[in-house]
Amino acid sequence: MYFSAGRAVVRVLDCKTGVILGSVVLENEKEGGATYENAGSRLLEAMAKKVGDRIKLELDKALE
Repeated sequence: MYFSAGRAVVRVLDCKTGVILGSVVLENEKEGGATYENAGSRLLEAMAKKVGDRIKLELDKALE
């Protein structure tokens, strides 16, 4: 079993005004897999899902 760890910082900006519409920070996310490549791929997929879900919520709030 191999493990991979990662961190992501994503900010969505309004280019005209410079206002931050949404921001997500994921710290110390971890996933395991049969190989390093598998663990890394699983980690990226899990983080992408979390970032996408959280950014959507942030944008929905900002654009109400």
